[in-house]
Amino acid sequence: MKLNCDLGEGLDQVDALIMPHIHMANIACGGHAGDELSMKRCISLALNYGVSIGAHPGYEDRANMGRKSIAQSKGALQQSFLKQVDQLQEICIELGTTIRHIKPHGALYNDMMRDPDIMHTIVESCAEHYPTLPLVIQATLLNDNNTEIAQQYSHYLMYEGFADRRYTFEGYLVSRTHPNALLETTEAIIEQAENLSHKGGVYAENGEWLPLSIDTLCVHSDTPRAVDALLAISQRFYQS
Repeated sequence: MKLNCDLGEGLDQVDALIMPHIHMANIACGGHAGDELSMKRCISLALNYGVSIGAHPGYEDRANMGRKSIAQSKGALQQSFLKQVDQLQEICIELGTTIRHIKPHGALYNDMMRDPDIMHTIVESCAEHYPTLPLVIQATLLNDNNTEIAQQYSHYLMYEGFADRRYTFEGYLVSRTHPNALLETTEAIIEQAENLSHKGGVYAENGEWLPLSIDTLCVHSDTPRAVDALLAISQRFYQS
């Protein structure tokens, strides 16, 4: 089980504090956030701590941090998506490394989980241009359906759970527009991390148990108490 975090989104000090405690860094690559300087900074941090580097592309909408859906043609979405991944890859190569996974961000991530057409577009883009890199998507009650889509393109998925986000009874994330979307205490985040990592599921906001199979666990860098929570989770569950 790998611990991952979305970084390079303008919280430089937090990035530096988080990096020693994770296995996978999802680095914003110019769409919703990030620029050449921030990408180089995060890549260097990841290299220093032996953390796997991943691309974190989203809708190109900095004003809304990539958290609002944008209707696009398949071609426009592919072009935007690959432009961001390619940019991070070019900087990685310049610094003597390479990206190891791809995880979409924000509204794009959520949209692909609910819209099979968008899922097909993203998987197809990854399979064609980055065939050896796993695509990180949310673990839901429909993992098998998404695995079948990936298999159509001979591509590999990693399924992700969120220690710091509440879940709906359908197995999706509660929208950030709702006041209860985030788990804000260290204790609550640690408890959910334990449920996802060791008990095979999570409690939805209505109290229903959702069985979820995950490969990687995420805590967002902009979650209150994220640094404390990641340190505690790393020490409790992931250090050998």
